[in-house]
Amino acid sequence: MKRICTTLALAILLFAGGNSLNAQEVYEALNMKIDIGSIFGINVNYEFDIADQITVAPVALIDFDGDFGIGARGAYYFDEIFSLTEPWDTYAGLELGYRFTNNGDFALGIFIGGEWHINDQWGLLLEITGGSNLSSGIAVGAAIHF
Repeated sequence: MKRICTTLALAILLFAGGNSLNAQEVYEALNMKIDIGSIFGINVNYEFDIADQITVAPVALIDFDGDFGIGARGAYYFDEIFSLTEPWDTYAGLELGYRFTNNGDFALGIFIGGEWHINDQWGLLLEITGGSNLSSGIAVGAAIHF
C-alpha cells in the first residue's frame, strides 16, 4: 500500500510539474484599434482562446463616415513556430462580417499583426489587413489582457 501511495504521489507531482512547464499562453484580450487606410475608424474586438495558439473574437467597427460593421475573426499565434517569448506575439487570421453602409456590404479579409506586451495587462498592437475587411489597411491600438 505504501508503494502505491508513493507512486501515485510521484505521478501527481510529475504531472503537475510537467503541465506548469508547458502551460499554454493565454491570449484573451480586449483589443481597441484605430484603422488607417481605405476605412478610417475605430475597431474593437474581444479575443478569447479556443485552442492552443488559436483565438476567435466578435468584432465591432465604427468608421468616421458614420457606417458601422459587425463580424467575427479567428487568429493563429505563431509564438511556438517562431520560438517567440514575452513580450512579443505574432499572429495572422481571417475576418468575416457585414458593414452597414448605404448598400450593405459583406466583408471578408485577412490580417497579420503583432503585439508588444508592456506588462501583464497592457499591450500595443500593429496590424496589416487586406481584402474587403471590416478594417482595411493598417491598424494601431492597445490590448487589455484579463
